[in-house]
Amino acid sequence: DNGDLVKAYTEYARAGDLDPSNIDAHLRAGTILLLAREFESAARRAELALKADPRHVPAHILLGNARAGMNDTAQAMRTIQEAINLDPSYAPAWTALGAVTFISGRKADAAAGFKKAVELAPNSIEARLALANYQWAIAAFPDAEKTLKSALQIDAQNAAAHRALALLYITTDRRGEAEPHFRALAVDGAGRLALADYYMGVGRNAGARRLVEEIERSDEKSDAREAGLRVGTDGRVGVAPTLQVHEHPEVFAAGDVAAMVG
Repeated sequence: DNGDLVKAYTEYARAGDLDPSNIDAHLRAGTILLLAREFESAARRAELALKADPRHVPAHILLGNARAGMNDTAQAMRTIQEAINLDPSYAPAWTALGAVTFISGRKADAAAGFKKAVELAPNSIEARLALANYQWAIAAFPDAEKTLKSALQIDAQNAAAHRALALLYITTDRRGEAEPHFRALAVDGAGRLALADYYMGVGRNAGARRLVEEIERSDEKSDAREAGLRVGTDGRVGVAPTLQVHEHPEVFAAGDVAAMVG
């Protein structure tokens, strides 16, 4: 939760301040700032990391994303390109290039970066989720579905891929196909609440009530709403994609980019 993030940021920032050569601390503090949309502060943390190691590729990516957040897309593009020049085989740099290209308004050109990341890291769930989110953002729903299914072929239990497919089916009026993916998520309070939201959206109120009662009897209700799904006033499930790149959090996922420019 937010309290944990504040605590983590304080610890990482202090570690970086005590030891300016601690690149990991700078990057972790910067990533938290990036997620909090404190872009200028995130950029400063990235610059501290680059001062310690000017060739550190993730630090370049963090700086590029921070500059993109400050709407300096030209500088962001140059910074991300420098990361690629340093290590053309580093897939997250290509994901970042796709994201910054998307932000700059060149939506069609952005595809190349996301696809290159998948080519370089074919077993990376994160690369495929970013590509799928990009495809979702440009309304290429069949392509997004195919990409998400390929992610599940790599990791059949991946919660982010199941969540995205469920939301995609809701968005495209294929509600019946969403249920297996909501069921796959129902391994904790948040997932059971997501399934309950789905049941409410399709009129299966008894099933929804049963799941909510289970959550109320458990210790999971306090953070259950972190699933990102809501039932609106019309009884429909909220569907905004909110995927994150977990393995390399310094890289924006395409869904975050779409939210920024939408």
